[in-house]
Amino acid sequence: MHDAITRRAFLAGSAAAVALAACSSGGTKKSDLTMVTFSDPSALRPAQPARLTMGFADSQGAILTQPPQPQLTFTVTSNGTPIGQPLSVPAHTEGIPKAYFPVVFTPPQPGIYTIATNAGGSTQTRDIQITATTDVVGVGQMMIPFDTPTVSDPRGVELLCTRTPPCPLHDVTLREALAGGTPVAFLVATPQFCQTAICGPVLDVLLAEKDRFPNIKMLHSEVYPTVAAAQPSVGQVVPVVDAYHLTFEPALYLAKPDGTIANRIDTIFDGVELRAALTDLTR
Repeated sequence: MHDAITRRAFLAGSAAAVALAACSSGGTKKSDLTMVTFSDPSALRPAQPARLTMGFADSQGAILTQPPQPQLTFTVTSNGTPIGQPLSVPAHTEGIPKAYFPVVFTPPQPGIYTIATNAGGSTQTRDIQITATTDVVGVGQMMIPFDTPTVSDPRGVELLCTRTPPCPLHDVTLREALAGGTPVAFLVATPQFCQTAICGPVLDVLLAEKDRFPNIKMLHSEVYPTVAAAQPSVGQVVPVVDAYHLTFEPALYLAKPDGTIANRIDTIFDGVELRAALTDLTR
């Protein structure tokens, strides 16, 4: 397996990531706030737009459900050199239990990038390392056709959908969807086993937009084939996770009708950000 996802290794804003942010030099903790990231920077590429989702934890390490401010200004620097202009970013909260700020910039090269802002009367920083390459399938590449489990043929996967009730996005395989000649939205997420209470909400956010975008074929894949595989010591994942080299979840792939990946939205998104991305996909 290629960097198989396990609950222990899940990097999308887990309690471990919050603890790391609170005590590492990469996160400046002042007053009662600590800035954290929900993103896995190892999945990002230099010279391509990087979307980093930033959130805030309280003094007990709990991620805030409401943002400290409705809008924040972020700066990105590398070795003290500004990367682009300061970014004014609104908070995103529609349909999800965690408030986040999507900071988008283009890293010119591999290296350490410092994200900084002023929130709650204190200066907050996070250091993000972007490496030269990543195996995670991303924007500009072709989607990989795959026979994902369906209601009619679960292909030995016991956990077809851990949402309650199960979602309706398991009617065709990813291969069939990509051959349909329409845009595709493919979400990898595991509502029952997500430690951060994000996977269930983002699936619901996607379902809420299904009728609004009838020309986009939406699919969902779980991460683990069985309940036992979801245990931290096991780490077995469904084959499509390996095929896309995913090291995190949730991950939402948005593909054009020809199968080219137009966007990949990592770890967390709300209704506002999703609608904008789905609208772009249909243009």
